Amino acid sequence: MTLLMSNVAAAMDKTKLSVREMNLLQQYAGETHSDYCTGCVENCESVAAGNIPIGDVMRYLMYARSYGDRQRARANFQKIPLRVRQQMKSVDYRPAEKKCPRKMAIGRLMREALDELG
Repeated sequence: MTLLMSNVAAAMDKTKLSVREMNLLQQYAGETHSDYCTGCVENCESVAAGNIPIGDVMRYLMYARSYGDRQRARANFQKIPLRVRQQMKSVDYRPAEKKCPRKMAIGRLMREALDELG
């Protein structure tokens, strides 16, 4: 709720950003866009072999890395059936990466999730 209220307050703030500030924000967005999954799983999950819940795994990584809630991340990751988690190791994620509008390194992130949350 704290984060939500902060976001609402920021969105409703009528303060105008300078051209320099806007340019810096756009630059930062460009540099970090591949670090954030927007949850458009219809792109990546539709082409990944198997039934890998890529969007869920990305969310669990966010819990661990961005929010520091490793316990929640691990607990949710463990709910993915064992056979699916085992299958995650051998899936070719290149087709999913090609479809990802954010150009995320999905294969690397899935392997990292197995290491960090498995």
